[in-house]
Amino acid sequence: MNRTIALIFIIPLGIFAINEWYLRVNEIRQPTQPTTITIATKTSNTEQPHQEPTIAPVLHVATPINYVSDASQQHLYNTGALPERLIDTVFIEFELDTLKSLQPGDSFVLLIPHTVENYTVEIIDIIEASNGDRSIFGKVNSPLDHQAVFTLSNNNLSGQLSAANADYIFASSGQFGWISKL
Repeated sequence: MNRTIALIFIIPLGIFAINEWYLRVNEIRQPTQPTTITIATKTSNTEQPHQEPTIAPVLHVATPINYVSDASQQHLYNTGALPERLIDTVFIEFELDTLKSLQPGDSFVLLIPHTVENYTVEIIDIIEASNGDRSIFGKVNSPLDHQAVFTLSNNNLSGQLSAANADYIFASSGQFGWISKL
């Protein structure tokens, strides 16, 4: 059953995400110069320009955006949203508001309870669909550069992370979710 889900949902989504990411990365690879705004203030009879940079700061979220949660398993059980495959599955809660606020260039930490490591994900691109869905494409900072894809849709999260030791899929119903090792 899980392979069928992977063939129907995850693989086409992954191919679409990689294609969109490739197209977007090639569009935004042009170096940009910081812009400044000149504001003239009048003091006495002389004007002194004042410059303020308009570059948005890069956000680095040091605490993980997810954590292990028994409440998550209970919530998913009560709502009938438990994953079909419970082998190598850990129940977690996600900080969805943090994911919604991130922009390209920002980074965050993703906890993978199956290992002793946390992975830092640097956001490469974000695609926002007309229906409000938000796909986040990131690079996993590990000895090898791996990829991560997160899709936020109607306050639910689904995605996949490739790490040095394995691949992981995750999903949530609201903040309550799970991560499974493939």
